[in-house]
Amino acid sequence: MVIERVIHSRFYVFLWPMRLLRFIYFGIIVLIGISVLTLIIIKAYSTSFTHDESFSYLHYISQTFMDILSYSNSYTNNHILNSIGMKYAEKLFGASEISLRLPNILLFLIYSIYSFLIVKKINVFLATSIYILLLTNISLIDFFGLARGYGLSIGFMMMALYYLIEALQTSKKSALVLFHLGALLATLSNFTLLNFYLAGITILYGMRFLENNVFEKQTFSFKKNYKINALLILFSLAVLYEPVRRVITFNKMDFGGKSGFVEDTLYSVFNSIFYTDYISSNLRFILSILTCIIMLSVMYLTTSAIIKKHVTFFKENKSLIIVNALMILISLASIAQHYLFNTDYLSGRFSLFLIPLVILNVGFFFQYLFMLSHEKNILIGVCLISCVSIAFFIRSFNPNCYGEWAYDSDTKQTFLQLDKKYKHLPKHSISLAVSWPLEPTSNFYRLSKNMEWLKPIPRTDMNDKGDCYIVLANDSCMFQSMKKQKYQPFIYHINSQTYLILSQ
Repeated sequence: MVIERVIHSRFYVFLWPMRLLRFIYFGIIVLIGISVLTLIIIKAYSTSFTHDESFSYLHYISQTFMDILSYSNSYTNNHILNSIGMKYAEKLFGASEISLRLPNILLFLIYSIYSFLIVKKINVFLATSIYILLLTNISLIDFFGLARGYGLSIGFMMMALYYLIEALQTSKKSALVLFHLGALLATLSNFTLLNFYLAGITILYGMRFLENNVFEKQTFSFKKNYKINALLILFSLAVLYEPVRRVITFNKMDFGGKSGFVEDTLYSVFNSIFYTDYISSNLRFILSILTCIIMLSVMYLTTSAIIKKHVTFFKENKSLIIVNALMILISLASIAQHYLFNTDYLSGRFSLFLIPLVILNVGFFFQYLFMLSHEKNILIGVCLISCVSIAFFIRSFNPNCYGEWAYDSDTKQTFLQLDKKYKHLPKHSISLAVSWPLEPTSNFYRLSKNMEWLKPIPRTDMNDKGDCYIVLANDSCMFQSMKKQKYQPFIYHINSQTYLILSQ
């Protein structure tokens, strides 16, 4: 007993510094997550509602739960899960910016937690650097503060990806169920994630087949391996059939580019990573080529391991193989859909969900190289990249504006000023004409702030004479129609480049 106590005490001396380091490590991870979450909340609270958010509020959340779920209003702006989330957030907390954006804010927690869980088993410094890259991409993070389906879909995608890896590593039935749940919710949030879901199912069957037939030399049984999986697929089909049918039937799917997968999708991903449309074409081309080289290299290593039956490679690099296969299958599906159904290649915000997959693919590839050799150089390189990402994030973060809808950044403040000026007037005393992109947000604030003095703002014929105007600086049509009228420029907003004009 005495000897055991001595051994235990000596072991404890070496053990407690490791526990302290582990505590510090988790503290850093939590601090990063909380810091980014705080910035998201501050921005979501203070920034004006935007065109697409307001359009969803005005047209979808008044529908019943089943009408939203079945996609009765089959327009791609209607992100099903976002519309449902906005509907019940308003019932619980009212029609404020922060309450309507709350579902996406909560999904950032899911995104950050599962991002860490996916990378936590690799080298500590690599894991921290990859986690920082996943949480400091401003193009991606901004959408967790917007009442749209993109943040929801990416959060649920990371949940599904984690459980896809778990299902293939542990064969737990619970992981399989949670993969399907996450992928289904991601698809209901944004239909572009359907390719992710289908790719995930393909990988589930494909890797199980390889493990049984190639490495373990057993006969693969679909019934034995995936009876539960088949039931879950049938459930997802039952939920998704009608909304997917309607979006295919009633929409042109023309929300991207027609040039090519590299030019439209990969270039768009790197524009989003650097948060600009102005990175040089040479740099975009180089980055796209490097990404393709990594994908093809991993595919070659995987194929070689299958042929040579190197089971060790599969066991040690399963996360890399899964993420790389997802990237390849999603890319092939996008190209096939373009040629078969004339759908556009994903670009802009529609390709955002690829950013985490690109980061993870590159990160896990670095982990593979790290295990081979040159550990020090790889760690230094990845740490430098994460520091650059932090610098980009700090430089690009704008607490007053969501980039794609910059024209709406002053709409809230403008309506508060108008309300202060006209709130004493009787109901429907004032008519307002606005440039077309500003109509949804203008009507949102008219309703949410209970501005009864203001008449409803039409979506068409907005060049008619009004008592006041909110005009985009580049809206030549509105200015032409007002030339013969007497008006007084009241305020010019620099951020949104809009004029508030009052008739004399």
